[in-house]
Amino acid sequence: MNRRKERLEKAIEEQVSVILLREIRDARIGFVTLSKVMVTNDLRYATIHVSFIGNKKQEIEGIAGLRSATKHIQSLLASRINMKFAPLIHFELDHSIEEGVNLIHKIEEIVASSKDDDIPS
Repeated sequence: MNRRKERLEKAIEEQVSVILLREIRDARIGFVTLSKVMVTNDLRYATIHVSFIGNKKQEIEGIAGLRSATKHIQSLLASRINMKFAPLIHFELDHSIEEGVNLIHKIEEIVASSKDDDIPS
């Protein structure tokens, strides 16, 4: 992977985290976690994968809040990154944490059921 691209992804993740923590005051966003930033090879576009703590309604409201604040976040990010053109950002929901938790629960169920099968009656 391109070293410049990696540095830019890390910088975007750090700066957007700070912006969300200190600058954005939208109650819909709530507790958000940035899980991954992916920048295109031409460094023009960045997709920020996010996940929310809470139910589906909070997740939908949170992504709506982020998308409505995208232009403001974009302008703050552009002023903090030392580039001629800051990448255009887009927020996407990331369900990998939820899928990981579901997978762990399924594994635990399988282990528990196999232990029950091993117990002699």
